[in-house]
Amino acid sequence: MTMAVSSMTRDTALSNLARIQRDLLLTQEQATSGKRIPRTSADPIGSVIALNFRQRIDRNELVLRNLRDAGGRLAGIDGALDKAQSVIERARVILLSQAQGTASRETRAAAAVELDGLLGEARDIANTRFEDRYVFAGSRQTVRPFVDVAGGMAFTGDESATAFQLSGAGPEPAAVSGAGVFGGLSAA
Repeated sequence: MTMAVSSMTRDTALSNLARIQRDLLLTQEQATSGKRIPRTSADPIGSVIALNFRQRIDRNELVLRNLRDAGGRLAGIDGALDKAQSVIERARVILLSQAQGTASRETRAAAAVELDGLLGEARDIANTRFEDRYVFAGSRQTVRPFVDVAGGMAFTGDESATAFQLSGAGPEPAAVSGAGVFGGLSAA
């Protein structure tokens, strides 16, 4: 019986030594790598949890970048629409002043020149860019959306909206249709 106890004690001691050696090796790997889980086999469940956290962090960083980009883009669109409103108001004032019976040929000619300038200004506003992309061009963001053609302007963009991943729910639009906003300018 003493022999069995001695053999069992020896096996337990050897098993404990092997476990301590594995733990020491893992601790050394953790210290040299600076990671709690230096390799997947050291902690498979912990590795899966860490990978899930990394994916969440990456997704959140993407959403944050998209929020910044969409915010800047929408601020650019808002500024352009404010400018367009001012141009429209000025054109309305000119048109109303010329609709009265007191307007002469000379005042109408001067008004036509000013309106032509306002039309050019409206075209420039319709071709507003944010980070070298046209904000009213739809998915054709590198193509100038409004170009001069004989008798007016033509819309060369498309109707698709630029969308950004702003949450886990799905892409959100961060644009407005150039044709919908400035379509009255287009002869095509």
